[in-house]
Amino acid sequence: MAGALTFFAILLLLGHSAEANKCAGGITNIGLNRPATQSSTYQGAVAGRAVDDNVVPRWDRGTCTHTKSQTNPWWRVDLGSSQCVDKVGIKNRQDCCWERLQGFKVHVGDNPDVLKNPTCGGANYAGAEMMIVCDGLTGRYVGISLTGSSRILTLCDVRVWGDVKNRKRGYYEALPGTGAQGNDLENAAFEEEALEKKAWEEEALEEEVLEEIEALEVALEMEK
Repeated sequence: MAGALTFFAILLLLGHSAEANKCAGGITNIGLNRPATQSSTYQGAVAGRAVDDNVVPRWDRGTCTHTKSQTNPWWRVDLGSSQCVDKVGIKNRQDCCWERLQGFKVHVGDNPDVLKNPTCGGANYAGAEMMIVCDGLTGRYVGISLTGSSRILTLCDVRVWGDVKNRKRGYYEALPGTGAQGNDLENAAFEEEALEKKAWEEEALEEEVLEEIEALEVALEMEK
């Protein structure tokens, strides 16, 4: 039985790895510092906080977004043009109220109306950090929504891993006085982004695989 479960876990890992390869250049956080908006704003907790690279998951540190309590709240980042989206990483609020994000959906598409764009799967369970597979969906807007009345949407960090179309070499300029070349800085940035994405993926994937193995064990136990 243990051998069968191990083999099942390996198949899951291979399947997820194959999905990640469908979006070329997926190591770039294409949502970083892009314009963001949301359905409403509570006490100055603007939408841009989710894409400013400040990942502290605490409301009292001024690093998380916050909508008012409303029906079907949403958040959206504008990528500037239609881009390939591999995965979306989300860091939830962790000082309290993490359950408010329960059932969230991730949308990718060219319609500025978040709810009219395709979703990356369906409703998702809330956790401390989530990595949602979008499997190469393309769109200018990446959005996150909640369904229902009296809902509050709070996001402490959102990372959109994808492919920047028509990006030219030498995008990063050399820093004065460092002697570094533009391409050197670009390669270093890509390497850092790749390592960061890998850490996100490994943590999220480990949780997902364990949940699926647990569900399989329960199913097998019920068949006895």
